[in-house]
Amino acid sequence: MATAARPTTPSWPTARRWNSPSCGSSWAPCPGADRTEPAMSESTEPVIVHNAAASRFETKVNGLLCVASYHLHNGVMDMVHTGVPPALEGRGIAGRLVAAALDHARAQGLKVRPSCSYVAVYMRRHPDTLDLQTR
Repeated sequence: MATAARPTTPSWPTARRWNSPSCGSSWAPCPGADRTEPAMSESTEPVIVHNAAASRFETKVNGLLCVASYHLHNGVMDMVHTGVPPALEGRGIAGRLVAAALDHARAQGLKVRPSCSYVAVYMRRHPDTLDLQTR
């Protein structure tokens, strides 16, 4: 079962779409939110979903799947792949996926191994995430 990740930017409509962690153990869509196919149009932010069964954070934009995949073992989230279709590159989608994954890791007390080169660069550019990093 997929669970929604916390919105990664302050401009997201948090009051309308998301329950805060105080409502439960993790961020989740409010009742009535579309849980089957997160989507993004040209004018909205992507809805990032944590698909734990597939070990990835994902969103669909214009029907195209974007992912940040990981392997979890011994308290380490090994970020192995970030993928955004070429038609969607340059919109910041990969960064939002990685931010959601890192937020999840922090909330769960996990360390992060940035095996994916995109994740490694993201973490270097966001020093506040470096405390999560392990080798």
